[in-house]
Amino acid sequence: MPAEGLFAQGMLDALSSHIALLDATGTLLAVNKAWHDFAEANPPYDMTQVGVGANYLRVCEQAQGAGSEEAAAFAGGIRAVLSGERESFEMEYPCHAPDEKRWFMGRVTRFPGAGPARVVVAHEDITARRLAKERLHQALTERKRVQKTLWESEEGFRLMQENVRDYAIFLEDLAGTIINWNVGAEHIFGYSADEILGEPGSALFTPEDRKRGIPEKEIHKAATEGRAEDERWHIRRDGSRFWASGIMTALRDEEGRLRGFAKIARDMTERKRIEQELARNTAHIQALNERLRSAMTETHHRVKNNLQIIAAMIDMQLLEATPAVATEELKRLSGHVSALAAVHDLLTEQAKGDGIAEYVHAAAVLEKLLPLLEALAARCRLHFRLEADVRLPARQATSLALVANELALNALKHCRSEVEVTFSVQESFAVLEVRDDGPGFPAEFDPHQAAHTGLEMVQNLSRIDLEGQTRYENRPEGGARVTVTLPLPV
Repeated sequence: MPAEGLFAQGMLDALSSHIALLDATGTLLAVNKAWHDFAEANPPYDMTQVGVGANYLRVCEQAQGAGSEEAAAFAGGIRAVLSGERESFEMEYPCHAPDEKRWFMGRVTRFPGAGPARVVVAHEDITARRLAKERLHQALTERKRVQKTLWESEEGFRLMQENVRDYAIFLEDLAGTIINWNVGAEHIFGYSADEILGEPGSALFTPEDRKRGIPEKEIHKAATEGRAEDERWHIRRDGSRFWASGIMTALRDEEGRLRGFAKIARDMTERKRIEQELARNTAHIQALNERLRSAMTETHHRVKNNLQIIAAMIDMQLLEATPAVATEELKRLSGHVSALAAVHDLLTEQAKGDGIAEYVHAAAVLEKLLPLLEALAARCRLHFRLEADVRLPARQATSLALVANELALNALKHCRSEVEVTFSVQESFAVLEVRDDGPGFPAEFDPHQAAHTGLEMVQNLSRIDLEGQTRYENRPEGGARVTVTLPLPV
């Protein structure tokens, strides 16, 4: 190779861009060292495909897979320059390796001079510039986001300061001096901002709390633990007292240095008054309950007759039911009263016989109750089997009667032809089971969510008074089944 050729090749090899010279057919006439090294280091192409003598246009146009669209576009640019349609062509394209992301700028320029058309193709690695541009874009985007967030937070704080009236929000410096005061604080404490700014926060506490050092203790706790909560009496500008619930929070900068404190307080005087009134009422009710228990013990034998009279009155009301009272509800109420009457009847009989009326036979209660329910069955037959007997405390016997009455009435309401009630003993448990042949429970049925005061009563009585469990299920042969399982008394 002549000296001039060696010199020109050396200059091309010294360049970092990948450079090649193509003839009018797209055949490679010359390449520099950077072109050669890149081809060898990035399969599947090697110098037999993209070296001198190979047709670079064909390689680009026949490319497949990732990057094939960019290769075809670049080949189009080469042809446009070779044909004289364009003076030059350039495009930015990705050329990622398995272990890194890369971008290149490809340029095509017409080779000067007379003779056949030839072009110079140069590929320059612009990855660093592309990544820097992306990082700059991300930084600008984040800066805008932070600025927007800051503006929104400042604007939000300003609006909160100006509009929130139900909460007192104010700031104190490290010495406990008030340095910020919102409209809510003015509304609750009675001080305007001009009157209170620069004053100690302890001025808002009662004299006795100031004497005990409560304001200083609150600041110390907020500084050491991050926050301090309290509920206590505070003083308004006019000297009146009100019960406040408040939280003091420590304010720290980005380096963690304590800069001051934020205090949020709310007037809870009305809630405090209600709590005190409730406590007084609770004590009063407890005293009344004690008196009621004594009165119930003394008048127990008279309850049955009164309940029977109420039941008879409700039955009479059923004959003249108006739209104001649902017939089914009157039937349910009548059944509950009859259940209570049955229990009290048994208690009275026992008291007459041996003076003991603390326990009642469950079978005896059901034997009195179920025939009464059978008389209410309009279209369905009510069967009952009492397979066992258990002596229950009077309270549990009453609850069992009410549960049996509610479940039987509900079954009679939904049955097609018959309802069956059984009471049995299985190991150490008594089992009450009510079955019907109606449509059963819907798929989404949940006894805890069902809008039915009767089921709520069943749940509460079974769980609390009977200390048992209630299971709701559909029968395989159709209809619903409710099972109440309660432990036998020891």
